[in-house]
Amino acid sequence: MRSGSRAAGLADWHRFPAPLAGFQEHCFLHDLPGGREGMAAMRADNRYVLG
Repeated sequence: MRSGSRAAGLADWHRFPAPLAGFQEHCFLHDLPGGREGMAAMRADNRYVLG
């Protein structure tokens, strides 16, 4: 995490709260397993937009 506060946002890494004044970004690294060709697929779904 760039901000140095690793534990602060770890429990909520998967949530998107409303904007907060003065909030410092939290960056998380995800290690995705690759397939036969070494490539990994990722998809983000938003059930509120897609239904």
